[in-house]
Amino acid sequence: IVTGEVVGHYRERRKLEGVSPVTIARELSLASSACKWAIGERFLDIPNPFEGRLISRADARAIKPRTRVLAESEQSTLLIALTQPARDMVL
Repeated sequence: IVTGEVVGHYRERRKLEGVSPVTIARELSLASSACKWAIGERFLDIPNPFEGRLISRADARAIKPRTRVLAESEQSTLLIALTQPARDMVL
């Protein structure tokens, strides 16, 4: 049975293995989504043990957000692929 304590131990073990906090959060987010699907689709009356445990507060503070600027070719490709309302929002 997966509990909040088990999720916390998993997160700490992965950190000791050298995995970045962002990767750990992605892994736990996937597991949380699967749990949410099971709860909704299978009408399970269980709590989601991953809720609020994707990343520790200390790790969240330590993460430096990246700013990504699209290259001109990427921007052109994106604009060609979008339909009109979305194209206007991107521009």
